[in-house]
Amino acid sequence: MSSLRRIAAPLILCPYRLRIRNGILTFQDNRLVDICSVTPSELDSSASVEYYNGIIIPTWTNAHCHLELSYLYGQVRENKGLNGFICELDSVREKTCIVDRIAAASFRQSQMFAEGTSLVADICNDTYGLSLKCGSGIEYVNFAEMFGLESRGVNRAWNRGCEVLDLCSELGLTATPVPHSLYSVGNDLMAKIAYFQRDIPLSVHFMEDAAETELFFEKGALYTRYKAADWSVDFIKDKSPAHRLIKHFAKEQPLLLVHNTFVKEEDVDLINSYFDSVCWVLSPRSNYYISRTEPPYELLRRKGCRIALGTDSLASNHTLSMCDEVRFIQSRHPEIPLEELVYWATVSGQMALKQMANEPTVEQMFDSGAVLIENVDIANERLLDQSSSRRLI
Repeated sequence: MSSLRRIAAPLILCPYRLRIRNGILTFQDNRLVDICSVTPSELDSSASVEYYNGIIIPTWTNAHCHLELSYLYGQVRENKGLNGFICELDSVREKTCIVDRIAAASFRQSQMFAEGTSLVADICNDTYGLSLKCGSGIEYVNFAEMFGLESRGVNRAWNRGCEVLDLCSELGLTATPVPHSLYSVGNDLMAKIAYFQRDIPLSVHFMEDAAETELFFEKGALYTRYKAADWSVDFIKDKSPAHRLIKHFAKEQPLLLVHNTFVKEEDVDLINSYFDSVCWVLSPRSNYYISRTEPPYELLRRKGCRIALGTDSLASNHTLSMCDEVRFIQSRHPEIPLEELVYWATVSGQMALKQMANEPTVEQMFDSGAVLIENVDIANERLLDQSSSRRLI
């Protein structure tokens, strides 16, 4: 039996495509079939309309997440810096049993769906949570993340990543191998990852901490840690993370560069001039959690970069809510319009993950449903401390 729903709100916002005050969206079998604008009095008299006091937008795209780390919520202390965060993470991540890990991931996945997230770029280091994604209502692009500095450990690291790839293939999930970062993968393993044929973007943690650049100058916290552990760093003469990226990957390889907290203008120029498609993914609450830093919004906006948003994991964040990411940025950078932030958190990430050449139509933007942002200052288009989102369609 066909289902018809008409939903209305004081503001319907489909970034850079549609902006309607007192609008009604009509969905037939969860497909958008009509859009109209009415006066408040007409809205009051319209039959069979579900009226919501807030802003209706397309569904969220979380362009960087570690769902499997949901069991680490609250276990890693804030403001320890990247090196301190890594050390604490390593000390606690094996203390939780698989059953509890799966339960935590399942709960957070359900929460993400209810809040209106429909597409997630998810980093995977293990296989235990992959089956949860089947039939979840969320579409995942899975990245089998690999680590390894030592040449003798290349096959072990590669084979472990392939376990994720193989199970994703069995389950019908999209997946590809990726390096964790430019500082945690040696040349031999990086070459294997680069050689892999993929038709989806390659995701890599990039310039999250000053120590990543300092490593190439044989100084800083990462260099000290590696030297103490007697780990070889065979890429030390590559000059910088940006140069190493260009050295290993073809210009046609689409990229998701994640965090970018310490990226400089010369890095942006070099990368954008070389690669055909780059999406700069920001996880601002995670950066604040780890080191009280934030990405260079003004630089990336001025350079015309494609920007998307992600939550990172609950080891370095308090929620996996995209609404919370938008609210956090707006509270600290009121000069960035809400429409632009919603674009980063919806359409921009979707286009990057699906390698869309053209922006989707309004109808396509609502293909995955509709989301309500509640408890907002609609007149000024500001999110408030109590603002939250929930899925309507």
